[in-house]
Amino acid sequence: MILGQKKKKGFTLLELLVVCTIISMLLGISSAFLTQYNKRLSLSSASKQTSLTIREAKNFALEARAPSLVEIDKSNGTILVQGEKIVGYWHLEDLTSTGAFGLDAQIEKGKLVSGKIGQAIEFSGQGGINCGPCSRFGYYDKFVLSLWIFPYTATLGVESTLWKMGEYSLHLSLDNTLYFMKKGSKNKFDFFPPLYSWTHLRVEKRDKLLFVYANQQFIGTVFLGEPFALTQEPLIWAEKFYGKVDEISLSAIYVVEEYSLPERISFKEAPAKIEFNYEGNLNPRKHLVPLSIVLFDESSPEKCPVIEVSLIGSVRITEQVHKPKEEVSDNDQETK
Repeated sequence: MILGQKKKKGFTLLELLVVCTIISMLLGISSAFLTQYNKRLSLSSASKQTSLTIREAKNFALEARAPSLVEIDKSNGTILVQGEKIVGYWHLEDLTSTGAFGLDAQIEKGKLVSGKIGQAIEFSGQGGINCGPCSRFGYYDKFVLSLWIFPYTATLGVESTLWKMGEYSLHLSLDNTLYFMKKGSKNKFDFFPPLYSWTHLRVEKRDKLLFVYANQQFIGTVFLGEPFALTQEPLIWAEKFYGKVDEISLSAIYVVEEYSLPERISFKEAPAKIEFNYEGNLNPRKHLVPLSIVLFDESSPEKCPVIEVSLIGSVRITEQVHKPKEEVSDNDQETK
């Protein structure tokens, strides 16, 4: 050893092993904590996003003054919000009646009279309204057609056509019953439009189904068998009709919002469909009680967020806690 030189200090192998062991333990504990925290965060985020998606459907119905539909696919863990947007209106305020896509309705043998809103077109069993083909809609597009009718009397020996496009049409029979025709097949509805009163008719085309409503009340479904497009034939209204017609509209049904749950998270309980009406409330024709959506995380099944939807459309998140069943001993069973 050289005189005047200081001895260098260092760590022994045992000290290094102790430090490395402590660091490994801390990393293991923190990793487990972070993993559990991320799971809780993912479940909380999924419940919040699910509630926001449902609120979006309610807000759309309020702002657009049109119904909205939430479709929940439990198998794929997806939520789809569909809404309506008016793309064409024939107000029938004059005999040229400019409407959807810049197309003027061709009105034959009709005259202007007072209507549901402003003016309307009156027919006396002859003529009709030709709105032409709507080229923006393909075979698989969803749409809504609607109009107001004011029948004067039952048809005078001739059935009237309220709406027609090629081989598909909506009619009033001789006894004033509403029915739908598809390629020669008749689908009769249990509905009689009241005479000398305004009735709002609405036809929704969703995939291969038609849903028919009268004054916002569901009256029947028609299975089309195959899709059809509005580009095929011109839209004909009020053919051989005896009464008044007003406010013809065409709306597109499109996707407003879409959300998919993260991995490991699924729908434990959920309705297949949630419908909001024009006022942002649950559709009373479809929902008589409040609805609940329960999310489930397979890694932490003891806590399940619940998204509750009230009849007035309010949405809130609660938590459903599942407690494990207590084991009952043989002595307890004998005592019981």
